[in-house]
Amino acid sequence: WENGKKMMAKVDAFKEQLESFRGEDIPEDIVKRVEPYLADPNFNYEKMRSKSGAAANLCNWVVNIITFNQVYKKVAPLMAEL
Repeated sequence: WENGKKMMAKVDAFKEQLESFRGEDIPEDIVKRVEPYLADPNFNYEKMRSKSGAAANLCNWVVNIITFNQVYKKVAPLMAEL
């Protein structure tokens, strides 16, 4: 958590990292490590919002970037065939 707080302390740099993050390139081992969080019913925007607006938005980003990655992995081979 300490490393996370340091990283997020520089808000503009952290925001830029999130915006430029390539969801297409998430290594499979990272996706596997995140899956238990995604399966947790408390890991969602509404639950997190009751704790922190920043946590809620970050939670939302994680859910959406992993979903994008999963869809991309299915669609990319189909796009390559066109």
